[in-house]
Amino acid sequence: MIKRTKLKINVHPYFLEFIHPFALAHGTRKGTQLAFVKIEFEGVVAYGEASLPPYRKETVDSVKKWIETQKEQVFSLLTTNNPFKNNELIPFSTEHPAASCALQSAILHWYAIANNKKLSDFFPPSNSTPALTLTITKNDYEFIEEKLNLATHFNHFKLKLTGSNDDIDFVKAIRNKTDLSFCIDINQGYS
Repeated sequence: MIKRTKLKINVHPYFLEFIHPFALAHGTRKGTQLAFVKIEFEGVVAYGEASLPPYRKETVDSVKKWIETQKEQVFSLLTTNNPFKNNELIPFSTEHPAASCALQSAILHWYAIANNKKLSDFFPPSNSTPALTLTITKNDYEFIEEKLNLATHFNHFKLKLTGSNDDIDFVKAIRNKTDLSFCIDINQGYS
């Protein structure tokens, strides 16, 4: 018999430092701020993660504040519903999408553990392996051989462009190094 315990929801900040700087249209970053949501309830501990890049409005503090306002709804969901069958009951905010994602992940993780299952048990089996994409930025060109050695497990590359005049030169330089197919990700490059 599981002893009833108080629901605890905490947010823990973590700075994920990259092996190599990551160059995008809006600048170069050496890492990304993360916020881990931890749910503890009835002897089960589960986690969700929010990625908070600087070009988004969310911060660790905004994640903490929004998560705190959802505690009653999370308690109700964990005690009365299957979140996989009633996903409309999972808290969500268009103003806090990263926080929403982290909380949703923690709720689903908690429910799976509480029912002695893996998350994959709640999804239909797939006979195919998903296509994997390796991201390459302009800063990676200095380390391109290292990146290409990683490519054995990937189906294609995603080239992060910046909207600058040297984008075409970068694409040509990568093409000269490998025949692996690629796609272009420019995000804010032309905004």
